[in-house]
Order: sequence, then C-alpha cells, then structure tokens
Amino acid sequence: MILTPNASHGETALVPTTLNELNDPANLNFNLSDNTSPVTGNVSWAFQWDDNLAPGTEEDISKDKGLKVMTVPEPSTVAIIALGAGALGLALRRKLS
Repeated sequence: MILTPNASHGETALVPTTLNELNDPANLNFNLSDNTSPVTGNVSWAFQWDDNLAPGTEEDISKDKGLKVMTVPEPSTVAIIALGAGALGLALRRKLS
C-alpha cells in the first residue's frame, strides 16, 4: 500500500500563469495560491508539498487527479439544431397535409 501525503498547496490557473509564477526569480518563497475554482480555457494545475527531509532520505509522492470536464455546445450549434428540427417538422407537416 502506498500512502501519499496531502499537498500543502495547489493552484488551478490559465496557462502559463502558474509556470510564470514558478519561474519568476523574485518569488523565492513562493506558495501556490490554493485557487481551485473552475477556470475556463487552456488550464494548468499544480500541487506543492512542504516537507523537510533529512539528508540522505527520500519521499515518494504519487498523485492521481481526476478531471471533470463538461462540454457546453456553442450557441450557433444549438441554433442550427433548432432550425433543422423546425425545417423537419415543417416538411413532415406538408407531407401529411
């Protein structure tokens, strides 16, 4: 059995926000923002563990992350489907008359 410690911090943000924050030399004591609210677009996420290790020791960290992705049709797609359904209904009505 593998026991994984919980992350101390995490962040969800638009690409490349997190990468830029991590690579900024002015952020020597940087911590992730703990923002986990939904973000729309090209998104990255990161975890941070704050552990002190004694010299010569090691720690294995494994993290499974499930992502919930919701697809939302574009308004133009909905309009085309509605127009197609209306046209089909009109054609069936003419055929039955």
